Amino acid sequence: MNRRLSWLLVGGFLLLMSLYLQQRTLQSIHQPRVEKVPAAQAREEEPKPEIKAATPEDPGPIATVVSPLTELTKEGKPEVGVTSAAQPDHHVTVSSARPPESVLHGTFPLKGYVKFEFLVPVYAKNPRLHGRFHSRLGSGGADQKVRQPAPVELLLLTEEELSAFLHGQHGTASKISGPSSSLAIDWALAATSRQPRRYHLLFRNPEEDGPARLVDADFTVAFE
Repeated sequence: MNRRLSWLLVGGFLLLMSLYLQQRTLQSIHQPRVEKVPAAQAREEEPKPEIKAATPEDPGPIATVVSPLTELTKEGKPEVGVTSAAQPDHHVTVSSARPPESVLHGTFPLKGYVKFEFLVPVYAKNPRLHGRFHSRLGSGGADQKVRQPAPVELLLLTEEELSAFLHGQHGTASKISGPSSSLAIDWALAATSRQPRRYHLLFRNPEEDGPARLVDADFTVAFE
């Protein structure tokens, strides 16, 4: 009896296994097959947005055009609040376009001495005094233009040299010429820096007790 019971259990087990396998087979037949689509193909098959024409109601996105010049301007713009402090410049330059200045132009009588003052301004580079004069005897009458030539002396004095001249020290002068009745000069003067320099152009009668002279003179100081 035990043997018969064992065969019944084996037969029931086999029957259950057979039913189970049949059910799996039927499920696999009726279940729809799903194929896996590659990701690249799926992206290509995604629906693309529809392109619509712009209308007054819907103008669409606004495009901003940026020119290269605008970008360069932005790059070259200095930062706000950053300034370059100017460095002090102690070197002063004088323009070469400074016009010459007349020292003397005209005719004057000369008995003892006559002086004409002029000033060389600050930062004058290579100033020069040039001009000419003619002197003759003259008494102031109607025939003074036909008087004979008469020599005079010409001196260029600084303030200190003029003071010495007025005190009888006649041997010191920056420039001296003559005696002559007709002379042209071109004298170089000392350059100036932060202080101007005053000069005196002095005409002197070499004959202390001699007759008076008439002097025609034209002198100019030029700057560089």
